[in-house]
Amino acid sequence: MDETQRPTTMHTLKRTTNRVTTAVRNEDATYYTTLAQRAARTYTVEGLTALWRHIKAILPKHRLRRSDQRYDLGEAMLQHFEHLEAGTTYSTQEIRKQCLSRNAQNANKQPVVTYVDLRELPTLAETEDLCLRQNPNKAPGPGGLSSNVCRYGAAALSPHLHGVMLKAFLSAVEPCRYKGGFLIPIWKQKGPQNQADSYRGILLSETYGKVYHAWLRRRLLPTMLHRRALGQLGGLPSQQTVSGIQLLRLHGRLGRANKISTAVIFVNLRSVFHHLLREFVFNDDSHMSFEELCKVLDPMDFDLKTLADELRTATQQTPEDIPPALQRCLADAHRNTWFQLQQHGDMATETRRGTRPGSPLADIGFNLLMANLVQQLHEQLSQCAAYCQGQAALGAQVPPVTWVDDLAVPMATVQPDQLQPLVQEVSAALHTLFQRYGLSLNMQKGKTEVVMMYRGKDANRCRSALFDAESPPI
Repeated sequence: MDETQRPTTMHTLKRTTNRVTTAVRNEDATYYTTLAQRAARTYTVEGLTALWRHIKAILPKHRLRRSDQRYDLGEAMLQHFEHLEAGTTYSTQEIRKQCLSRNAQNANKQPVVTYVDLRELPTLAETEDLCLRQNPNKAPGPGGLSSNVCRYGAAALSPHLHGVMLKAFLSAVEPCRYKGGFLIPIWKQKGPQNQADSYRGILLSETYGKVYHAWLRRRLLPTMLHRRALGQLGGLPSQQTVSGIQLLRLHGRLGRANKISTAVIFVNLRSVFHHLLREFVFNDDSHMSFEELCKVLDPMDFDLKTLADELRTATQQTPEDIPPALQRCLADAHRNTWFQLQQHGDMATETRRGTRPGSPLADIGFNLLMANLVQQLHEQLSQCAAYCQGQAALGAQVPPVTWVDDLAVPMATVQPDQLQPLVQEVSAALHTLFQRYGLSLNMQKGKTEVVMMYRGKDANRCRSALFDAESPPI
């Protein structure tokens, strides 16, 4: 370039840069002004949750999801979800026939509930309220009706739906079409996209079925609040994740102030919403047999005979904090459940375990089991001398914190060299406890982890012994 042209070129480049910068800023201002106006209308009509959905959609992580390439994995995907939920594939007519046959058998063998408190029955006001609470613009299930129809036509639809819910509750017979839906595979953002085990499922069920399940959840919520364990937060009203975060921060700050070694075990369970054994939660009328368990659980990881016996025992127990009529409805709602991968096919898969991801009953079903598990964990920790001494020295009892399927177990020790043995002991107890209920810890990288903080005398020696190694500690 000629030296005489350099000033002219630099001037042109600077002017072009300023124009591009101004154009980008104007475009951004227009875009975010439009987004703010749309968000204001959304917040006014649909509320804060819908507002966050609009904002979340523009984040890079969610823009990436919309650009994911779709893979048709066919039979491999079906086998993946069959194994996850202990499913067997039949024709849709066969599944409906089996459901009707079981309903007829139950009508003959089950004791008739002769007394039902009026407060247990669904009311028209409740039905209309649940219709109004349906999230708008949701993908329809097998019925083909959008949730908008149920939401905006609540006044006209609720009297008819109320009659169906009342009949289903009194007879403990849920319509077969409410028991399933279209299962949509969603890539976990981890693992190859052309492998079936890199996907999880979300169920698109019928809108009216969601209303019925939401009503069952509302009736079951008092039992959940009664059974909830100390530190159990997720899926309960008026609870936020910040409560659990503050509990863990308090635990760490007290340890730092008192120069006490602390640790937190962050537990992640493997596919819990697909792997839940329903018999431990709902009084099912038919438990999974030993032969069925052998098909879906590894005998090297689980004691299948003991697990089958405990499932049988669970079905024979009658909880006293759930009304009998509601017990029957919950048991029926978790039998003959199904899903379809091919929306226009005539084949469906009947499932024997899992909580139907996407159903309003999914989180409360697992929370009921988690309440029992955390109570047992409390009892085991209270018998551990090192754990109790650490809590006493800390000056505060911070319980295990749970958020649905996520669990954090804080602990402290008086001496730094006691911390690692305590972590190993508690980890083994967690493994055994969840294994007893057919669940397994997710030991993949970034899932189940431990954060250890050595403090006090000999802390440096313990820290060096653990971390100054050729490979990370496992």
